[in-house]
Amino acid sequence: MARTMRDFDNQKFNDLLQVIVESNATIINIEESGNYNFALLKYFLVYKRYSASIIDEYPFEINDASSLKEALYFQLSLFTVHSLSWDAFDEGIGEKFRSDIYSNGLVLLFRKGQLLREKHPDQFEILNQIGEELNRENPNKPFRIILG
Repeated sequence: MARTMRDFDNQKFNDLLQVIVESNATIINIEESGNYNFALLKYFLVYKRYSASIIDEYPFEINDASSLKEALYFQLSLFTVHSLSWDAFDEGIGEKFRSDIYSNGLVLLFRKGQLLREKHPDQFEILNQIGEELNRENPNKPFRIILG
């Protein structure tokens, strides 16, 4: 008997997916009290045909701009990025986003995102600006950053 893929649906994830689809915001804060299981959330999003990565699953601490960009590079497999500058990231993420014709969108997940954003507000503002530009260029394919 053929096995079908697991369905990770639950009301909390479906509600968040609705926000991802309908929101104009690039960065979405989800409350800590929601007790989101980010691994299951990632699988749910992939099941719904979104490209999703947990950025702070990176094995080293994200403690400055360079380590944030390095985590983004490795977690998103940005093979065309050859430096850790925001311009290179912007070009690499744009290329990945536009070339992924099969996904419904791209979602960056940060388990400790709100804390990271408090520590590095300038870096998250740059990331937000890059995301806003991608969303303007691709209004039917959302780029979202979920901060836990």
